[in-house]
Amino acid sequence: MEHINRPFALFPYQVLSEQAFRTLALLIPKTHLLQILETTALPAWGSSHFETLPAGLDDGEARQIRQALASFGEFAAVHQDHCLKASYSAESLLRQNWESRFDIETSLRGKGKKGPDPETRRFLEAALFLEMARELDQRQSDLEADLAEAARLENEFREILGISEEEANPEDSLETLSPPLAAARAHLSFMLPKRIASWLLVFSRTHFAAEPFGLVTVNGEVIDGIVDSVEAAARHRASRPELIQFPLAALPCLPKLPAEDFAGGLGAILQTEGFHEYQRSFAALLSNPQSPGGQKALRQASENLRTAIETTFGTASPQAPVMELGLTSFMDLSLAELKQAIDPGSPPPPDWAGRPAPPLLCLREMF
Repeated sequence: MEHINRPFALFPYQVLSEQAFRTLALLIPKTHLLQILETTALPAWGSSHFETLPAGLDDGEARQIRQALASFGEFAAVHQDHCLKASYSAESLLRQNWESRFDIETSLRGKGKKGPDPETRRFLEAALFLEMARELDQRQSDLEADLAEAARLENEFREILGISEEEANPEDSLETLSPPLAAARAHLSFMLPKRIASWLLVFSRTHFAAEPFGLVTVNGEVIDGIVDSVEAAARHRASRPELIQFPLAALPCLPKLPAEDFAGGLGAILQTEGFHEYQRSFAALLSNPQSPGGQKALRQASENLRTAIETTFGTASPQAPVMELGLTSFMDLSLAELKQAIDPGSPPPPDWAGRPAPPLLCLREMF
């Protein structure tokens, strides 16, 4: 069997919803989540499908980031607003905090103790921003999980009482919470360009950065932003990189099953020939995304996988969105050029110059 011979990392986020965890487990062999300070909680059933990827901070760097986080927390508490936006209204506090701390140490010791060099400072600022963004994402994910569980319990209660959806009073239903739930995903777009640039900078120091890798996101705006950045940078090149985009697979939105029921169904699907066929076709297409035959084979394999999933899990309500996994790939674009297009102010690692830009996978809801 042909295997996907590259690791994939969640980009540019560190937190996933339970629904995204489950869908990615069916579509990608293993996804790694970048870890700055705190470890993201992974689902109990997902140990073979998800891993954390340490950012590689040393003790001193971790201590400085924790100190800066505490400073931001104090600032937000004084202003009676603990959200990330309030903290970043004083973004310069981070730099002032570090500089004043080094100034005090220098005065006490009587000799020069230099602060971090510009490259290290950029790295620390990026790591701090990502850790603050992770806290925001985790709060939103917990809220969505609580509301989803409440909705599931309400549906069970309806079934016990024999009340159909048509008979339910909309005013007494959790469906009135739909607008807040939809709006809650806006946090994925908060300061997105900075999030993308910060993630790539921190990721460049991980051991994954030295080998072929792929990136997977759960926000279509990430792909749109990257494509726009690459096209803008390409105006100054003699030739433009070729852009390839097409869907890889489309799966039904999975019903909200208890974790143990999903784990059992997932184990059964992973043993099917339909899943193995999908894996083979996926690996072949990543090796040659321009192959029309490879695209056709993957479309057929993904349809077979979809049938197996529907047979095993059933489907959610007809109004539920379809989850589509799409590929974006740049031909004749190096990893260094991709990094420079996204973040011109930070030089890429030297070895990225001779390596192709990674494939970008995007899982999004299609209504």
